[in-house]
Amino acid sequence: MTLVECIAAGLLATFTYLTAPVDIQQNLREQAKPGALLTAGMIEYSSWMVATAAHEYGHANIAQRLGGGETSVHLGAPCSDTKQAPWVQLGQFHIEGFNPSLGYTNYSTINQHELRRRVREHVINHLQPGRTVNEDLKKLLSSELFAEFTVQSKLSPDDRHKILFIGGLCGTMARIAMQVVTEGSFTPDFIIVHELFNSLLPLAPGSDAYIIWQERFELSDEQLDKILYLTTLLDISACVYFTVKDKRNAPH
Repeated sequence: MTLVECIAAGLLATFTYLTAPVDIQQNLREQAKPGALLTAGMIEYSSWMVATAAHEYGHANIAQRLGGGETSVHLGAPCSDTKQAPWVQLGQFHIEGFNPSLGYTNYSTINQHELRRRVREHVINHLQPGRTVNEDLKKLLSSELFAEFTVQSKLSPDDRHKILFIGGLCGTMARIAMQVVTEGSFTPDFIIVHELFNSLLPLAPGSDAYIIWQERFELSDEQLDKILYLTTLLDISACVYFTVKDKRNAPH
């Protein structure tokens, strides 16, 4: 978050608190107690972690279905901070840090189904009887030809956008399901809204929706930077609104 965004968030939070009803202000002051803060913090942390894990698993699952390649989900740290072995590995999940809102998915951008189809068709169409198997394979599956097939078998923009978009929806549904299980009801909160924003609006360079907007609407980085000011303000506003509205979000 930039300095301008920090100042904007501080001013927005202060203004929202000062204009809130007295009973809401009282509830917020009560949340400053250590026990209440610890309980609310644990709820927030687990909610973020579940939503992030579901978000990244959504990416991984649809990528595996569309491309057929191996996938891995990394949680707790940005990709630039994960050069060492994960602290904990559970199947395709790698726990590499403590930040519950950070995660990324490794998946191949090559459609393995399409690549195998191209190779198989080429071999069938050009295989000539009477030669040794080794000679045929060396001729039909040269490194140059295989590289060409690999380039031709890249996931389409539509497939990549599906992978990006579905992740946010999975994170949203996971948060809703967690609320229903733990609280017996569904109430919109900041995590749900943030996951939806992350699927629909560009919130940061390189985010899911940022890439979709950049490629779908052919927007430049400069144009997207201007949009980011508005979308970031919307995300901060939602955070402040739910903080004031619901005491469970007091740690925000």
